[in-house]
Amino acid sequence: MSAAYPTYDEFMKYWILSVMLSLVMYGVAFTLCISCIDILRKPTDVTKKQRNKVLIGFVLAMLCISTANVVSTVVMVVNALFSTKFDGNIRGATGTICLVLANWGADGFLVRISSVQ
Repeated sequence: MSAAYPTYDEFMKYWILSVMLSLVMYGVAFTLCISCIDILRKPTDVTKKQRNKVLIGFVLAMLCISTANVVSTVVMVVNALFSTKFDGNIRGATGTICLVLANWGADGFLVRISSVQ
């Protein structure tokens, strides 16, 4: 009994499709980032003004991490398609670091929210 592994062409087709979907989701994240910054720039009192500055920094940091992840993924796909030096590593160090930082940032934000209430 042998496992059914996809061929290289099938793998590349699905990888490119997943990158295209991640770029669509990046567009959604970018739009949400702009909307959040617009909302957070209009504080109602002094304490919210300070908190909103921290939240704007957090939102921008998460967007930068997401941008770095998307760029590294696109570069990896381009290398896989057009370079003879591609080693088969589909994640890479940059993508892994971005994933870990984004996960820590989201978890930290959830811990902060749950500790306030």
